Amino acid sequence: MTTHQPTHQPTHQSAPRRCSRCKGVGHDRRHCPHSDEEAMDRLREWWRQDYRRREDERRAWREEAHQRLQRQWMTWAVNHQEYAERTGRPIGPTKSQIKLQEIIFDNSDKMPEGLYKELMDALVLK
Repeated sequence: MTTHQPTHQPTHQSAPRRCSRCKGVGHDRRHCPHSDEEAMDRLREWWRQDYRRREDERRAWREEAHQRLQRQWMTWAVNHQEYAERTGRPIGPTKSQIKLQEIIFDNSDKMPEGLYKELMDALVLK
């Protein structure tokens, strides 16, 4: 006689069922062995641990994202530098942009406030 093995495997594991009073595993609210005060203490401790676990996960995610952005930025900076060396174009503002900004700044008292701000915003040098 052959035995049949189940062919369907569950694709995910569900979290264990927990008591809603104390967050203990293996029983429910109706059969919780803890007093009201003890159940509340256990619930508070479970929430503290859960909060710490989530904060640790968030911190790890932020650190990983920060490191990923740093790697991307370094890659961009290296590529930008290589492009500048290959093409012979300088990195940064041109001499004419710098001179134009100096002229506008020197004559700022002769211009209306809105015009000066608009020109300086247009000439933000990176």
